[in-house]
Amino acid sequence: ATLQEQQYKQFLTGNMNKSRIKALALDGGGRLWIGTNDGIYSVDTKGTSISENDFRCYNRANKLFSHNEIYTLFCNNDSTIWIGAAGSGLLKCHFPADGGAPHTKRVTSRDGLPNNSVYSICADRQGHIWVATEGGMACVNSQNLLVSRVNQRHIATENAALYAEEGHVLLGTTEGLLDISVLQDSTTQEREEAFHHVPRITDLHINGISLQESERQDGHHFSHDENIARSEERRVGKECR
Repeated sequence: ATLQEQQYKQFLTGNMNKSRIKALALDGGGRLWIGTNDGIYSVDTKGTSISENDFRCYNRANKLFSHNEIYTLFCNNDSTIWIGAAGSGLLKCHFPADGGAPHTKRVTSRDGLPNNSVYSICADRQGHIWVATEGGMACVNSQNLLVSRVNQRHIATENAALYAEEGHVLLGTTEGLLDISVLQDSTTQEREEAFHHVPRITDLHINGISLQESERQDGHHFSHDENIARSEERRVGKECR
């Protein structure tokens, strides 16, 4: 059959922001989650047919979600929806079955994320959340939300994160594919110790200039910033297990 002969339906065409689909994720219950420039939409895909009225909307207009420009979505097996929105950091959301506002926890650069624009999300076998941002990569403990920075040099691209069964996290960046090895033989106690909350320097300001952001600004260069990035990458296996 040709494309013209095949049947298809089109949804979410009401306005330009709603019809700009940026991310799709299917949860374990068969509900499809859709990230747009008009917030999040969801629909139950288990029914025999779907109509426009079956879609639930979560955005600022109906006061069910305070973030409209969605970059990426990731569904965990425990019904958690992880969301990356413009400038909002990483959002851990539980959406109630009745369609009400979600219970949301937020992780931002103040908690250790390299940047608040989250472009890609995936999870490894241990359930740790790998986050690709505009300012580098990080690994987040899904339970206590503690952050370990992995890479601060590569800018991520949207919806380009994948966990491979061989124990590798693959991340798409503006400078190619980043392959991060994840140690699989650590015990639960070792993993918890790896995420032990200790004070860390996440940025340094000199005369009002951020060391972390300086390498992306013309005219400001610090001779030791590469050493910081390299030490973070070498500790990937120890910090995120």
